[in-house]
Amino acid sequence: MAFWQKQKERIILELDSIVDGQNRDELIGKIDKYFGSQIKPKEFMGERSEEIRAEREFELNCILLSEYTNKSVKEMTTKEYFTLLNYRNEQIRKRNGR
Repeated sequence: MAFWQKQKERIILELDSIVDGQNRDELIGKIDKYFGSQIKPKEFMGERSEEIRAEREFELNCILLSEYTNKSVKEMTTKEYFTLLNYRNEQIRKRNGR
């Protein structure tokens, strides 16, 4: 709720500035800082980086997907890989009754 309230407040300040010509950049800047503080950046360095997480996930997917094909998963094209991944996910959904 706070997000939309701040968004509304910011828009009203901008529109009021257009209508009456008063400079409200400082107030708008404070709201922009609030929005900036809500962003939780991902790590790209170290042991918990997004790159390492993606590589681990890919390796795990390769192992899991190898059950569904005779072809080397790592040598598949991107299209083949994601088609097989979607097929696997669909099989799991069917198995779980969804």
